[in-house]
Amino acid sequence: LRQSIAEVRPHYMVLVPRVFEMFREGMLARIDGERFLSRTAFRWALAAGKSCCERAQAGAAVPPVLELRRRVADRLVFGNIRKALGLDRLKFFVSGGAPISRATAEFFCSMGFSILEGYGLTETSPLVAVNRPGSVRFGTVGFPVKGVEVKIAPDGEILVRGPNVMLGYHNRPGETGDVIGPDGWFRTGDIGAFDEEGYLRIIDRKKSLIVLANGKKVAPQPIESLLLESPYIGQVMLVGDNVSTVSALIVPAFERVRERLREDGTKGDPDNGGLVKAPGVNRLIRSEIQRLTADLAEFERVRRFTLLDHEFSVESGELTPTLKIRRNVVAERYRDAIARMHA
Repeated sequence: LRQSIAEVRPHYMVLVPRVFEMFREGMLARIDGERFLSRTAFRWALAAGKSCCERAQAGAAVPPVLELRRRVADRLVFGNIRKALGLDRLKFFVSGGAPISRATAEFFCSMGFSILEGYGLTETSPLVAVNRPGSVRFGTVGFPVKGVEVKIAPDGEILVRGPNVMLGYHNRPGETGDVIGPDGWFRTGDIGAFDEEGYLRIIDRKKSLIVLANGKKVAPQPIESLLLESPYIGQVMLVGDNVSTVSALIVPAFERVRERLREDGTKGDPDNGGLVKAPGVNRLIRSEIQRLTADLAEFERVRRFTLLDHEFSVESGELTPTLKIRRNVVAERYRDAIARMHA
């Protein structure tokens, strides 16, 4: 992909969140290996870009001094990075297929890249809503596209009606009737909500909701996105149906964790199997979980976790072609580990 980007120098790119996350992880790891002056310049530039992004998200004006700092950072640091990557002509990215974490969206925004997160399904041809250039709101999929109606059912499910909605599933009238009512509203199977400004926020798949033993319902995707803000967590899947607490299967960001171990003075370079068993790694991941989920409700906090020594992949059947986790496959494959967490 990096070679193709350098050759094409695209104006627009449509990607899934996992690719953005891998780009961010790789960029941060590469910067960590640079000389002190390069690391310092990049972090200074990133801080300037982040401040501008935060103000834009809050609808506040950017002070002239901060704007000048951002322009200097862009000219001296980010402009060179974009050119080296072949992204100097890029107008914006589009992200879809799964929620993108706020940390990832903020990282790209800080570097001067705009990610327009959108939402849709095959049954809706596919676009339902998308952020617009100049009016991006992190954590949302923007406004419904022209001509498409969107409303929220009493149980929180997103309903869609418009010319983009399919006529039905081929030769499956029963299944069609299950998702399209006589009034033409299509039941998406996703839980969502509109904010006060009309931006649509996707909470989770209706069937993905975790129902705890006490009846509390937990939407895993927002919590997983929070945890992915950690530079030391590469992949994560929450579990907890019919038990008292939420637990997680976690794939560490192996290279970043190794770098952290070296910084802490740990000798040797363990393979993935040895790394996930290291006490220091367990403590590191636990502290990251506690840091990132401190503001969640008590019943939403991850109490137990298991570290896995390999990534989920498409080849193993654990990821879809768009790199979303196949929850039922992963739950079955690691049922013993899940059982131990809930014992």
